Parts: sequence; C-alpha cells; structure tokens
Amino acid sequence: MKIAYVLSHNIDSNDGVVKKLIDQITAWEKQGNEVTIFAICKNGENSLLQAKCYPFEGAIKSRIIVNSNLYNDIVAFDPDILYFRYDFWNSSVFKLASKFKLVVESNAAGAQEAWLQIKTELSFKALLRYTSLLVFNKLFSKRIKGVISVTDEIFRLEYGHTNAIPHATVTNSVDLDNYSPLKCSEQGSKISLCFLGSPNQDWHGTDIIEELAKRLPMYDFHIIGPSGNSRGNLTYHGYLSSNDYRKILSKCHIAVGTLALHRKGLSEACPLKVREYLLAGFPIILGYEDIVNIDKPSWCFKLDEISNKSVEELQQFIERNQYFTVPKSELATIDASLNETMRLDFFNFIRETRE
Repeated sequence: MKIAYVLSHNIDSNDGVVKKLIDQITAWEKQGNEVTIFAICKNGENSLLQAKCYPFEGAIKSRIIVNSNLYNDIVAFDPDILYFRYDFWNSSVFKLASKFKLVVESNAAGAQEAWLQIKTELSFKALLRYTSLLVFNKLFSKRIKGVISVTDEIFRLEYGHTNAIPHATVTNSVDLDNYSPLKCSEQGSKISLCFLGSPNQDWHGTDIIEELAKRLPMYDFHIIGPSGNSRGNLTYHGYLSSNDYRKILSKCHIAVGTLALHRKGLSEACPLKVREYLLAGFPIILGYEDIVNIDKPSWCFKLDEISNKSVEELQQFIERNQYFTVPKSELATIDASLNETMRLDFFNFIRETRE
C-alpha cells in the first residue's frame, strides 16, 4: 500500500510529534508499505524525519491557496491512501481528496476548544476562529473517507454531527524498542516529581502542582517547559533541550501528566509526553482517562481533585512507587507495532471500500 502522509508542522523541532511520526512510519514500512511524508514547514533540513518539504507561507496563505508543487508531487506519487494530520482547513488536501481516498488523523477537539475560548475571551477574533472552524470542518468532512482519532471523545466532539464517516480510535503509541529506564532508583535520595509541558497552557494544571508542592513539602517538584516563580520545594526550569531535561528526569522518581484537562472540556487524552515518561520507566500521576490506566495499574494514580483524602492517597502512591520502575512488559497498550497494525487495517478497509 502506498501512503502519502501530509502535515503542517515545524518538523525541525524534532518534538514529540516528529518522534511519533517516525515510530508510525517505521511500523508501516516494516509491514511492506511505501510511505512518503509531505510536510508544510519553514525548513525541514534539521529534522530527524525524512520528508518532502514545502515552504510555510503564513497561516492563511498556506491553508487557503493550493500549493501546486505539493499537489503535483502527491498526484505523481499516486497513493492508495492520503493521510492528513488535521489541524485546520487545507485547500491542497481538499483538492487532492477529490482524486484520492482521504483519511484524517484527529488529535484535538479544535471546535470545542474554540467554543470554550469564546466563553472566557469574548472577542471578535475568538468568534471568527470558532465560526471558521465549524464552517471549514463541515466542508472538509464531505470529502473525508475515514477518521482516526486518538480518543473516542475527540471523534464525538469533532465529527459527532455525522454518522456517515467510518471511524477508528488508535491511541498515541511508541516504539517499545526505545524503552530505556531513566528514573531515579537510588535508595535514600529525596523523592522528586517531574512535569514536562508547554508555556501558557492552563489545562496542564501547573497551579495544581504548586498546590501539591505546598501540601507535600517532603517532596521536590520540578516543572519543565512552563516558566514561573520557584519557591521552597518547587522549581520552574523553563524551556530545556531534550538532553538538559533528561538530566533532571534522571534524578526524579515519579512523573506528572496533565492535571486540568477539564478546563478544555475534555476527560480523555493520550499525550506523547506521558508515553515518554513510561518509556523511561516512570510511575505516573494523571488528571484524565488514558488507555494506559484503563486496567488501573498500580503504577498509575488518577488525581480527580485536591482534598485531604486525595492528597493522602497520593502520598501513599508516591511512597509505594518511588523506587518502582514500570516494566516494558506492562506497556503493550502503547506499543506502536500493535497500534499501527490497527491503523493499517483501517487504511485497508477504506482502500477496499467502494464509493
């Protein structure tokens, strides 16, 4: 099967998205498929990802105007499946979808987030963003042959207006061959917790981590990515390179995921950073439902609220798991080789479905 993978992303960042794509494509090619990535980006020369790159010419121009080079290259490639990592309307992909079977990967509830933004920031810009998302999403859905979402919830929110689009849920996964325990297992060291995130994302819940640091002064807390005021047992490190933040992670015992996803109106997620934690052997604390905690493993704690009871239970979890390393054998639910087989099966279903 020939797969054309299209995305608009800064692949030079070599971030979690790039690592995810590498794992996906490696798994697809191992099963005999031919894959070419077509990336709309600023450069691409420093990316770990092998891709055909097309200049990013601004948020509006790159989406509204058909990129003739991108269009012609994909037509020449003649794929069985046109796979688009959806972020917003793209006229090039829309035009290509009249010739090839389009499957969209849905990673976020964009319209839901835009609606919540209107409720907190009543402005013309917020209203325009929400309206344009609704209009373009509906228009785009007319040419979509299938949707793969990372959670069931995202599909319901983004495409619940129609039952006509075939759908599969495939969680974010990783190559378990990259499993390499990093967490601290040194007996007697002060217990430390770490969080990896991005600036200005209130659903990450760094304020909740600050509250936990106040209530649990016997532990150190490290927040990497966002900036803030360090104090006592809480340290904000700001943005760090992978090599630098891994030095901090190597001194930590427990990792913290997103704690305030409800602020986006969501309850389900599968962040790549949590998969990175698990590849490094970290027991994890989450504030949402993830496929990794569906069977309630002893190394995962779900924090629903901050109360005297929940904080006491969290402390017990930390004490039990401070020196525990999550074994590779318990990570089958995020194994790329299994999850990508599910994705390929869906591609084949769409390819074989008659119009």
